[in-house]
Amino acid sequence: MAPLPSEPRIRLGRISGAKGLKGEVRIRTYTDRPRDLTAYGPLSDQAGGRVFALTVVTETDGGVIAKLASVHDRTAAEKLKGIDLYVPRRALPDLPAGEYYQGDLVGLAAQTTEGRALGRILAIHDHGAGGILEIG
Repeated sequence: MAPLPSEPRIRLGRISGAKGLKGEVRIRTYTDRPRDLTAYGPLSDQAGGRVFALTVVTETDGGVIAKLASVHDRTAAEKLKGIDLYVPRRALPDLPAGEYYQGDLVGLAAQTTEGRALGRILAIHDHGAGGILEIG
């Protein structure tokens, strides 16, 4: 499912490094179940220019080890470190009422529990210990 121009996209993971000598990569996943990384169709980089066909080899704490079809050695795998992996928003299932994907919150107004305006959500950063809202 290729993204349409300016279509909203959701980040499902980030390549965090190489694993072994045969081109496998470690991927930090942002899905409830790490193996669900591949459940929504092809993954691409943020711009949508590079599409990654991958197979999950095994699960790890917070992610997976995966084999990418076009990567055959450690050197090539290391060059992918830091690439975020996305799918088009329309590829994800609808959530029950009151639940949201983090990407859907960007652009919304933020306020305190007392109703005082704080600004708008600019981004959500997740470095492993939970999401951090960037408000401006």
